[in-house]
Amino acid sequence: MVSEEEFFEPVDIADVIPADVTGELKNQRDDMMKLYAKLIANPYLAPQLIPDFRSALMSTLGTLMENNIPVSDNPKLRTPDDVIKEGMAELGTMLGAQGIAAVMRMRKSFTNTVKSESSEEDFTVYRDPDTMTFYYIDNDGAEIDCDEDGNTME
Repeated sequence: MVSEEEFFEPVDIADVIPADVTGELKNQRDDMMKLYAKLIANPYLAPQLIPDFRSALMSTLGTLMENNIPVSDNPKLRTPDDVIKEGMAELGTMLGAQGIAAVMRMRKSFTNTVKSESSEEDFTVYRDPDTMTFYYIDNDGAEIDCDEDGNTME
């Protein structure tokens, strides 16, 4: 068992974090500061600088992950719906106000399509040997005439 004094003893950070990681993070900080300096000098450069900010942030995340340093304290499992929402938001920023409305309609249509396809039940299409017609049996047990793909004949 470790004593309380040993447990709470100050630790030299150099023993925990490799020097090359610290150096790389400092370089990335300097790059980010240069980007902020450009943005502060002329905020209208934002459209040109945003991709550079994204790239710098991804570089920092990459450095941390390469060195097994956690980047999230509460990792959330991403669902397909999360991916769709993120993609729609990104597309909306690219298209502007009119595009956002179109994107929202597209998302609703996509969601409805996925729900309708997932709610359809699988069924087996049978062929009547006497009449050579196709049918399937619905949930109530009734025979429903259909084509060979299961589409109802109405």
